[in-house]
Amino acid sequence: MKMLPFFHLGVLCTFLCLECGSQGLQNRITLIFDNIPEYNRSNSPFPRFIAKDDRAQVSIFDNLYKYDFNPKPLKLDTIILSTTNENVAIEFRYKMTREPIHYIASRGDTINFKFVSGIPYAVNKSKLTDDGLNYEADRILSMGGAKYNTPYDIYTNVYLGVTRMEDVIYENKIKSDLYYFARDSLKSELDLLKSLNYNKSKTVNLLANKLTYQIATMDLEQHRLGASKINDIFKNEEVAAGGQPYTHFLAFMEKVSDSIHVASSRIIRYKNGAKVDYREVYDRASKWKQIDDIYRKHLLFKYLRQIGDNFSILDLQKYLLKFESAYGDTLLSNRIRREFPISEYNAPIDRNSLVLLNHRGSKSSFSDFLKSNAGKIIYVDFWASWCAPCRTALPASAKLRNKLASKKIIFIYLSLDKNFMAWKNACEKENLSTYSYSYLIANGADSDFLKRQQVLAIPRYMIYDETGRLIYANAPTVESEEIESILTQLAEAVK
Repeated sequence: MKMLPFFHLGVLCTFLCLECGSQGLQNRITLIFDNIPEYNRSNSPFPRFIAKDDRAQVSIFDNLYKYDFNPKPLKLDTIILSTTNENVAIEFRYKMTREPIHYIASRGDTINFKFVSGIPYAVNKSKLTDDGLNYEADRILSMGGAKYNTPYDIYTNVYLGVTRMEDVIYENKIKSDLYYFARDSLKSELDLLKSLNYNKSKTVNLLANKLTYQIATMDLEQHRLGASKINDIFKNEEVAAGGQPYTHFLAFMEKVSDSIHVASSRIIRYKNGAKVDYREVYDRASKWKQIDDIYRKHLLFKYLRQIGDNFSILDLQKYLLKFESAYGDTLLSNRIRREFPISEYNAPIDRNSLVLLNHRGSKSSFSDFLKSNAGKIIYVDFWASWCAPCRTALPASAKLRNKLASKKIIFIYLSLDKNFMAWKNACEKENLSTYSYSYLIANGADSDFLKRQQVLAIPRYMIYDETGRLIYANAPTVESEEIESILTQLAEAVK
């Protein structure tokens, strides 16, 4: 029987419980999310400035492999993880400007999460003692709870430390000014942790690991960590990481690698900006002998995704083959194949049209869409998950779409994302996952249509008339004063 890494509780769970037997139950971890509040993913400290958070609220690390999950708010939601490892790490985000809280769960555990004064609080129903599971949550509550930001929170979200939006551009100076204050606060927490002799608590040991590498990362960013010290950290990690389901060394290692390999790789400049050549970064990092092979694999997986986000599918295929040849890790390579439309790219493609993928991965074309909706006005919204102005405009689009629902008008949302999963996650957050006319453009990099219409910046809007003819190549934005009357007049003129 095929076992999933983790799955929602329900009919599938009942079926698997019947077949797994006692051994299967011992290899599972149950996480229950009990009516947790909705995660606020935006923060607007200044007018016209909106910080967005697209990260999953809960991440599960199983032997360094990461699985993301967004619990349903204000409901009882459950996932079950099947694992052959003794422990997994759980990362829980509760406020976008605060560092997430981490927990360790062991095979056979059932852990219930509830919110206490805005903080996720865990109860292990499989054990009689807390065993330090809520140490981090208790410390946050003792220091004022979720409403207060720590010096380190301000260091990592510099807009929290300024009074004017214009000052955000001075990020390096703000971080430099905050460095000692933030570092001392982390060091005090780490010293307190060590003095309490919590050595037997896996969760508290993971917190010590987090604090250690947060300090090291700050030292690195402020150029206060020499090469010899970095080498010592790398050597110590080879011993210290044994048996841990996750180590914050991974994030630190990525920072070190970026400072070496990204900083020394080619910058590709083009008309509207510049980007790092992550193909060269991948090649450089693949020869980096300073780190253990298991960490190098996860580092290269990160750069593989950067190639997918910034270069053609052909480039991604080339480097994916390199990755598979070096590591043969089907779990990670299959994740790349799910995130990026590689199989769709290899299928025959009409370059004059747009190849569209819906949320289930089914393929169609924009030209077929226009034909099947003849007799209606089509308002096209080009956007992407990474485009903040696009997403800021989506609530206004939904409002106008609902207002004009009785008229012969269709709003269609076409994403320029290269990452299928990033698009799906953004659609879920923007309430587009159940909307019928929301698609990912699979051939964006090679589409003659986009080149011909010079879709170089987004958001971008177009209007097609009832015959499928493009009548506004640069239509007014969805937030403009005139768009409602334009669409209404066009729809009323349809015979």
